[in-house]
Amino acid sequence: MQWDEGEEEIVTPRPSHIPNHYERSALTKLASGRELQVSKLYPTGRKAIAKLLEKGWIERAGSLYRITEGGKAALRAKV
Repeated sequence: MQWDEGEEEIVTPRPSHIPNHYERSALTKLASGRELQVSKLYPTGRKAIAKLLEKGWIERAGSLYRITEGGKAALRAKV
């Protein structure tokens, strides 16, 4: 689509209940049912992991992470 000079494309923010690319990447890896170390969740970084924990989509078990039912629901959410 072409824009007239001075016009900008308006992008609506992603709803918080839909995982972004990095969150979805980690959730997909964890959905296999295995518990993983943070290094195995690449490209998801520590800030995104903290957000996943905050949202309740993953939980920590010692040095490992696992997906929660909320995380599974987030993966199934319509984009």
